[in-house]
Amino acid sequence: MSGLFSAFAFLGFGAGLVAMLLVIVMRQNPNGQLAQAGLVAMLLGFVGLIGLIATSLAS
Repeated sequence: MSGLFSAFAFLGFGAGLVAMLLVIVMRQNPNGQLAQAGLVAMLLGFVGLIGLIATSLAS
């Protein structure tokens, strides 16, 4: 189960970071959809991180 949460954390933070860098550095997508997608990906990564911490504390 912790592998699933670590995959969520890794992929979520990675995708969110790439989206945020595209928005900030390359000034892509001025209407904000890419930034919102990056924020959702970061939140998914945060949920994965919380799940990873919870499973490691439970074992």
